[in-house]
Amino acid sequence: MSDLFKIAFSIKRESKNIFLFPNNGDYIDCHNIHMQIYNEIQNNTDYQEYQDITEQDLLQYECFIFFNSQLLLGGSESPISSQEYFFGELDSKNSDTLLDTLKPIYYF
Repeated sequence: MSDLFKIAFSIKRESKNIFLFPNNGDYIDCHNIHMQIYNEIQNNTDYQEYQDITEQDLLQYECFIFFNSQLLLGGSESPISSQEYFFGELDSKNSDTLLDTLKPIYYF
């Protein structure tokens, strides 16, 4: 990996997926990630097997982000102002966070 792009990634051609494995403190710019990966492929000999993938082709690939081996799926933020950094699936029942406690809840 180059000094500018430190996020480990894996490309699966058959499913057109890119798996990103950032470390704590890494910054991912979702608007530029495909271009950054393309540049890394072109400039790093570790990725020679992917050098025939064009930047335009890479834009068709879907990115998945894993953190500490956990796929990040997103979620809805709790509508309670005192719980503003809790994310998960919203629950229709009354609960302390208004999030479904039977599903994962993340704190940002």
